[in-house]
Amino acid sequence: MYICLLGELWGKEVAKALRLELLIFDLDGTLVDSMEDIVRSANFTLRRLGLRELPRDTIRSFVGDGIRNLVKRCMAHQTEVRADLLEGAMDIYFRFYDAHCTDHTHVYPGVRETLEQLRGKKKVVLSNKGEYYTRKILHRLQLAEAFDMILGGDSLTEKKPHPRPVRYILNALNVDPQRALIIGDSPQDIQSGKGAGIYTCAVLYGYRPESRLKGADFKIRSMPELLRIVSQ
Repeated sequence: MYICLLGELWGKEVAKALRLELLIFDLDGTLVDSMEDIVRSANFTLRRLGLRELPRDTIRSFVGDGIRNLVKRCMAHQTEVRADLLEGAMDIYFRFYDAHCTDHTHVYPGVRETLEQLRGKKKVVLSNKGEYYTRKILHRLQLAEAFDMILGGDSLTEKKPHPRPVRYILNALNVDPQRALIIGDSPQDIQSGKGAGIYTCAVLYGYRPESRLKGADFKIRSMPELLRIVSQ
């Protein structure tokens, strides 16, 4: 195994950059900042249901396990979430989000440049957002062509934090676990990567506080710092 310095990256140098073949990226909070459009869509849904809007930070705390869980958690603050009511809420959310999913969503600084520097590596997006919206956002923001594979939370039978999506990617691209790294801003990313036996990198500029990202092999404060971990 190649020698590396585990733990925080800033203020320290990686003893030897990892010779990786595969990089797996989360979407929301890692490649793109989509929070404003998610908050607007959630609050539009709540208003249409006759419920009060929720603060941005509250909605942000619900992100990471897919849109259905997000909407359900938003509703559960104020009402009993019956199955029929949830289905109606999902329809409202999807109609609004489909029309506005990139109104305010933007690529984080340094992401495009970093992906270009890593053009020789296999790269995958693995999101818990539905594959349709994952692809739509990546295409709209002109990022899709940088990736060899794009998977959403509904692409497979399991989603993060289950390790199966990562294992699926490893098998599909014929990569050994010790040659792969997952990069994301959520505990789900770290848990999924750990369960599949690959390296993990926590993003600290995303939606979760550092206290929720314990156990990652690396932590970065900006995407270009990834270039100090991965040999090119």
